[in-house]
Amino acid sequence: SLGGQLGSIFAAREPGRFAGVITVASCSVDFRGWSYWPGLGFLAFTQGASVLAGALGFYPGNRVGFGAHDARTLVQDWASQCATGRYSARGLDEALALHLRRSYGPLFMGHGVGDAWAPPAAVDRLRAKMPRAPADRWAFDRPGRDPRKSPSREHFAWARTPDLLVERIAAWARAASARAV
Repeated sequence: SLGGQLGSIFAAREPGRFAGVITVASCSVDFRGWSYWPGLGFLAFTQGASVLAGALGFYPGNRVGFGAHDARTLVQDWASQCATGRYSARGLDEALALHLRRSYGPLFMGHGVGDAWAPPAAVDRLRAKMPRAPADRWAFDRPGRDPRKSPSREHFAWARTPDLLVERIAAWARAASARAV
């Protein structure tokens, strides 16, 4: 999910270098991409994680129960994006949003049905950052998904049964390549 955001930014900074961008379970982590209470909870969590990372010098996600042992600056940048909706990074004085707005390459956005960490509105927020890029968005439902189980499990569950998603991405890439010729 973070890789899709970073990949989108990198590709936007390097126009013409990539044939397109593929994201899976990626979204803007702007808290407004979630419904009211979950969004406020997500905002509170990210801000708390930022404070914890600042105090410790790193984020102990493996002990907290979300994420891994992550860099303080990564978690603080993540918390900032959640609160403001804007991408920025310490030490990088660059208008990342401007690069994204200028992005024009084709975009494939796959996201899982029931994924609480990348809900459709949050995926739409990432998509809206690249208005010039022709986008294909595909909501996939994992075979055997049990809607009674925790929706947060769906964020990574696609990796256990990726065949349908890989087929769809391959078809998209072939079509995008044919259009480019």
